[in-house]
Amino acid sequence: MAVRSAFADDNDVVTGDLTRRGVEAWRFRIRPRAVVVAPSATDAVVRLGGWVFDKSIGGWEVMTAIPGGGGHRALEILGARIVDLEEWLSPPKRWASLEMLAVASELYAADERIREIVRQRLVLGTKPNLVWGGPPATELHDVATATRHRISVAGRAFKRTALGALEQDTAPQSDTELFWTTHGGPSAFRTDAV
Repeated sequence: MAVRSAFADDNDVVTGDLTRRGVEAWRFRIRPRAVVVAPSATDAVVRLGGWVFDKSIGGWEVMTAIPGGGGHRALEILGARIVDLEEWLSPPKRWASLEMLAVASELYAADERIREIVRQRLVLGTKPNLVWGGPPATELHDVATATRHRISVAGRAFKRTALGALEQDTAPQSDTELFWTTHGGPSAFRTDAV
């Protein structure tokens, strides 16, 4: 069955992932944009699902970049669009115009391309990054602040529904999600850290 992408124009029909033209069109949206870089749909929903929903319902356009681009249903429940991580990382870079970038700490540690994107955003210093799923890397300690997002009541309900779509435990979760917010500037990033 063909699926129509929210990013596709009238002539685009896609079968799961976004078409190249659809991803390019996403760059020119007016709404504030956030990208969640996650190792899996399950990790994104479990650790950041309430934040994703609250941003989406607050008018943000949220895209989730995941290896293989799977887990569509759960992330769609939260209001996020899905793109394959490798496609998102490939040129041309779309990250500079994002209002927010949320990166899983394990992907930050494992992928030099992701580290370089975060570094460049820190040097530009105008827009925050989030690191979630674990403590930030040593090089981010001076620019990262622990932040708790209080999930809205609707966000908790939608997160439970998304967890159910992933066949995860839907028992009441915490009403907060923890992540680290980084703010930078030309001198904020520690280049001497490992």
